[in-house]
Amino acid sequence: MAKHQFSWNERFVVYLADGGKCFWCGIPVFYRDVQIDHVFPEDLLDDNSELARIKVEYGLGAQYDINGFENWVTCHQGCNLRKRNTVLPNAPRTLLTVAELKQRAPKLASESKKYASRKRAEEILGMLASALTAGSLTKEDVLDLITDPPQVPIVSAVSAVTIRLSENIELIVPHSPAASIESQGWKIHSVHGNIAYVHDGLVGGVVPNVARPDPSWQCSQCGFYGPWDGIICRTCGNREAPD
Repeated sequence: MAKHQFSWNERFVVYLADGGKCFWCGIPVFYRDVQIDHVFPEDLLDDNSELARIKVEYGLGAQYDINGFENWVTCHQGCNLRKRNTVLPNAPRTLLTVAELKQRAPKLASESKKYASRKRAEEILGMLASALTAGSLTKEDVLDLITDPPQVPIVSAVSAVTIRLSENIELIVPHSPAASIESQGWKIHSVHGNIAYVHDGLVGGVVPNVARPDPSWQCSQCGFYGPWDGIICRTCGNREAPD
């Protein structure tokens, strides 16, 4: 499989989103030295069965794009070399990270397209200026193009089919703690991939939305998988940071 070649606008928006710092060590990195790292290794694209397993176990969803903004972070060369193709543990910290990256991905994709289109516009303006200077194009030619653009024939397009999911459908993974949380008196507020946000009318918390969550999610006192509000298990009140 050929490795993804990052465009300048893809690198730039990820770098801005991470505040100019390496995502893994938090140390600032010069833009000229930045590398973009895959949170889940790109090598998974060579192993469809392993990729499918990862998507299920981490609650990534079938549409999760290994070569998409939801899987890209800013990285030092050294941190990139040390991490290599390691798959991060299925732990609360990893799942929260994945949820945050998925949440920001649409905005980064939009920003990337904006920068790419602006770069193309600058290139076209540069070519026009060069042609005007060389005398191969006149101002009148440009004005004619603007005021009387060539007619492009209209081709009938096949109507796109839009599939809408019911607003009542929650993206809950079967047999996950999130799937049984309502039986404990909690209400699901929202779902972001592998994290479900819940509340009981007074307090809120998060529970894993994966079929086999990491043991660090489980409270050592009551045995439930939260809901966790920071370091507090909201089921029993036990203070224990899930790591």
